[in-house]
Amino acid sequence: MTLLWIEWLDSCHTEGWHDEGEFAPPLRCTSIGFLHKETDQSVMLKMTRDENERWNNSITIPKSAITKRKKIPSPKVVKK
Repeated sequence: MTLLWIEWLDSCHTEGWHDEGEFAPPLRCTSIGFLHKETDQSVMLKMTRDENERWNNSITIPKSAITKRKKIPSPKVVKK
């Protein structure tokens, strides 16, 4: 299973009253997870798997928001 590190830009908003000139720039985010599915438009990562192979904590990131992407080498598991 492929493990990925993805840096991406997320939307940002402001709350309450603010001056017309105020600007909230996009937030730079980092996600690490197992590649579950990839399409032309998005990448889906899953972060946690239990012993019954059920998944928890997933995120779908639009490719248009991705600024950097790196494959993380899988660690070798040593069985005793």
